Amino acid sequence: MRLNKRISVIIPALNEERVIAQVLQAVPDWVDEIIVVDNGSTDGIVAAARTGGARVLSEPRRGYGQACLAGSAALSAPDIVVFLDGDFSDHPEEMDQLVDPIARGETDMMIRSRVFRMPYGDQGLFLRRDRFEQLGGFLEQPILEDVDLVRRAQRFGKVVTAREAALTSRRRWQRLGVAQTTFIIQLILAGTALGISPGRLRRWYN
Repeated sequence: MRLNKRISVIIPALNEERVIAQVLQAVPDWVDEIIVVDNGSTDGIVAAARTGGARVLSEPRRGYGQACLAGSAALSAPDIVVFLDGDFSDHPEEMDQLVDPIARGETDMMIRSRVFRMPYGDQGLFLRRDRFEQLGGFLEQPILEDVDLVRRAQRFGKVVTAREAALTSRRRWQRLGVAQTTFIIQLILAGTALGISPGRLRRWYN
């Protein structure tokens, strides 16, 4: 499928040497630009990402938002910006399914989310570039940068969750367990609603 739109993919990644090659292989040929942002890795992800055909940037300041800011600042001139994590799905058909509705002009943003239907960046964010710039992009804050972006996007209209599934890493859930991981996420979201500072929330999260 070749779209009549220019599409750039930004992939923030931290120590994802083991999986980045498969992720890059899953990105369809019709994507015009792939930027991998190394977020302070200590493994060989930089070489692996370059071998996979991606442009690689370095952003040593840890954090999803910082990496996305670095990647978006280096964009060429896409019509659509896609943010994926470095351990996103390695199934190429999923990218086709996820990008198809936005290619048809049905939505400004698509987000795949399961847990409590709350959107997180590790499940994939698709935005029109003009809308992304209108929103001011990602803000510099220590946590929940993706959730903040989506909440600002909701002021412009409906944020759509794609029906198709997208696979993401289970490592956090396997390490802490579903109950504890869910509790931590909801605690952070509740803290945000109560006005607790992002810096303190980051310490809780860690």
